[in-house]
Amino acid sequence: MVFPYLKGLINKESFHIISGFICIILYFHIRSIVFLGQIYNKWYRSYNKWCQSYNTLRRMTSSWIDNGVSIVSDGWTNVKGKPLISILAVSVSGAIFLSAYDYSDKFKTDINIVEPLLETIDHIGPYNVIQVITDNAPNCKAS
Repeated sequence: MVFPYLKGLINKESFHIISGFICIILYFHIRSIVFLGQIYNKWYRSYNKWCQSYNTLRRMTSSWIDNGVSIVSDGWTNVKGKPLISILAVSVSGAIFLSAYDYSDKFKTDINIVEPLLETIDHIGPYNVIQVITDNAPNCKAS
């Protein structure tokens, strides 16, 4: 026996109690490791999806320098009756939704419509924009 001086201290009942505590501790330790593994797997899957989306967007936006991009805007009314203007970028590689603006507290005048378009053009780069396509409405034509 390795620890002969413990021979008198540990009897069968105390051994069963100690081994029960050890089993409980091991159970919770293994359970926490499994739980952390599940959290890591969920995080890794979401990170992997984010990387795929990022790479797709990077591939699409890199073609804007070579081929150019068209800015497309359209006016909508949502389910609650609020007016919206959405802005998309369309190129050879596909279409990307860029932004949507809520016009419930503004009038759709030519000045209010041209502001987000100019902001989008500045964001993309004026040398990359080929054309701007808007609604056929008179206020959109004026902008």
